[in-house]
Amino acid sequence: MKAAPYILKILIGILTITVFVPVIINKHLMFPYITDKNFAFRFLIELAAMLWGTLMVLDKTYRPKFSYLSLVYLYYVLALGLTSALGYDPFKSMWSTMERMEGGITHAHLFVYFIMLGSVFKNAKNWQYYIQTSLVVSFLMLGTGIADKLNGIETIRALIGNQTFVATYAAI
Repeated sequence: MKAAPYILKILIGILTITVFVPVIINKHLMFPYITDKNFAFRFLIELAAMLWGTLMVLDKTYRPKFSYLSLVYLYYVLALGLTSALGYDPFKSMWSTMERMEGGITHAHLFVYFIMLGSVFKNAKNWQYYIQTSLVVSFLMLGTGIADKLNGIETIRALIGNQTFVATYAAI
């Protein structure tokens, strides 16, 4: 039981670090605005899930609670998995392509992320820190977009690489 507070702090740290994933760019990859972000996100979620599993064994208060939103999201992910498995190209449906990386595997990671956030962030202080960190990253992202424009770059890509995605990110 004594390890639980340390695991919780590390887990909260990892979940908070995930908001920095959009600023990752590796120009050496074929799709530098997509693959590196997805690999980093999946790695962080899988690492966090292992810690979360340990935390749930040590302290049952961190087990997920029932909510209709979680149930609907679970049904969505299960339906997505089923249609992916029964589709024309199940491999591509599950894993997608290196250019998009938005298959069933990514959606499963997003679902686990959603459940972990709801189970681990128990108080307003944790949520406040998470949201403030996300806002800092958003301003960094939008600052790079403004810098693109000031430097004469016509297509604002910021750190995301696609002007439509930048606009969506800014709107959220």
